Amino acid sequence: MKPSNYITIPFGIISLLFIAEAFLKDDHVWALYAAPIIIIVAGVFVMSPQIDWFILKKNPKPLPTVLENLLFQNQPYFKKLSPEMKTLYSKKSALFLLGNNFFRPTSDENERNKVPEDLKLIVAAAAAQILLGREEVYFSKFDNYMICPNTFPTPIHPTQHNSELFAPDSVIIFSAPALLHGFTQQPRVFQLAIYELSRVFFSTLSTKNSTPALDESHWHFLENISGMTKSFVESTIGLANPDLIGVATHHFFVFPQKFNQILPDVFQLLCNAFNQNPLKEMNPIIA
Repeated sequence: MKPSNYITIPFGIISLLFIAEAFLKDDHVWALYAAPIIIIVAGVFVMSPQIDWFILKKNPKPLPTVLENLLFQNQPYFKKLSPEMKTLYSKKSALFLLGNNFFRPTSDENERNKVPEDLKLIVAAAAAQILLGREEVYFSKFDNYMICPNTFPTPIHPTQHNSELFAPDSVIIFSAPALLHGFTQQPRVFQLAIYELSRVFFSTLSTKNSTPALDESHWHFLENISGMTKSFVESTIGLANPDLIGVATHHFFVFPQKFNQILPDVFQLLCNAFNQNPLKEMNPIIA
């Protein structure tokens, strides 16, 4: 049960008792006693996401078992961590789920927030992986995640594609099938969640001058690291000219050995930025 429910439920019961007393005794004074309590309940209900976030961030809980099992089954990075690091990863994922908005592109308000938990987990797990070595548990300027049932067009990119970082509305958009495919077919498939969230990371968080300077000449090295050509990455995203920092971050986490061999300087910069060395599989946090 959410922490805010421990506030709303008892106050709600008390207000109902007052209203029942007013009805049974035909005395409206009892209803007046209920009024401030109802206002408190309404206020807590409206502010419940902020209240839950504040309390759970102080006392974070790991993911439910069913979601942790999905990580064990599909997330190699998570499976190799020590028990302590798994707990930290799980708690960061859970906090990310709590502190962000996930929704579907529909005008029906009743259906808008009905995003399957496994799809939300994929995004949260990518965030936890990126932020594992840092104090942050979410990206303050990007807290909206739209999950579309298929490929989608947008005003900026009118062709059908699978993911997009839309800065004006602080929203990241994903195609559900591509998101799920990248998560379940690691490491053979390019993972859109890591790609887009790493772009958010470098655009919103201080990285202490650890952002690598990448240009088109690096594509040759990135292809040798991963075996994924530029055209393959473009076809996965559905857009031309992918952001190199997002691609490099994906390969940094998924192919760390070859990355360190081929681009050691870039590898070290990314280690500094994320405060992680993925070559240390059980405990990648540096400091």
